[in-house]
Amino acid sequence: MTVCKEPAPGYDKGRASCAVPPHNLQAGASQRASGAAAAASSGKEALALGDNYVSLGQFPQAVEQYRLALAKGGVDAGRVNARLGIALARSGDYAGAQAALAQATDSDWANVAGFWSTWIDQQNAKSSAA
Repeated sequence: MTVCKEPAPGYDKGRASCAVPPHNLQAGASQRASGAAAAASSGKEALALGDNYVSLGQFPQAVEQYRLALAKGGVDAGRVNARLGIALARSGDYAGAQAALAQATDSDWANVAGFWSTWIDQQNAKSSAA
């Protein structure tokens, strides 16, 4: 752990005395996790890794893992498609996001997909009005 007098910017001083921001995680650890997800027999590991990437704001990496999860199977496709759509939307790929979200409309994740589809429509309206 890094020793410092003040917490890293963006961290709650009450929760961490000093921390390395998530975007500074070592690339080697990320590559090992991606390799493990790729070697797994089902998509569960890739789904979990994709969720971790989203929580860190690393949406392109999340997209890659969600696609791997779908390809491997053994996961709730509606859930993965909804999360894939969210990661694509946050990456700025609105058309790709809408396509992924459309795959989640016949699942328990339909409400989530509908919310994000509406958000994308609003983003598209903002950019066309500007």
